Amino acid sequence: MFEKLRLNWKIRQLQRLKNQYIGVTYEALREVAHETGEIPDKEVIREEILNTVKLNREMDERIAILESDYWLDQAQRYLLPTPNDQAYIRSKLDKRFSYFDEETLAALRSAVRKEQKERSENFRTWATLAIGIIGALIGLAAMLKK
Repeated sequence: MFEKLRLNWKIRQLQRLKNQYIGVTYEALREVAHETGEIPDKEVIREEILNTVKLNREMDERIAILESDYWLDQAQRYLLPTPNDQAYIRSKLDKRFSYFDEETLAALRSAVRKEQKERSENFRTWATLAIGIIGALIGLAAMLKK
């Protein structure tokens, strides 16, 4: 449970960084325009936009790596079959890392959630039975006490 919270926290941090960088880029261009009294050169604007796009792609790739690692760990935890080597996409940032394409990730998520649901159904069945027996024993004890 805490693993999922940690994953969501890391993803939200990366998304906030993306949004902050876009805002900083826009503010920097606006400041240059305000200080010089001229609109920045087309080439400068183009460079800044390309840098922003590149950073956004890097952040998206980091998010994909985090998600892929999380769902792969979950699949291994539940002893589910893991995707084959062709499903991995090598990271452009760091060749040590790889992530899954959307189709593979969706299938892996689905398999893990199905397994989690099956396991929780078994627990709920036994928990319902145990609570029923305890309730019957308490009722019986109350009747015998009168």
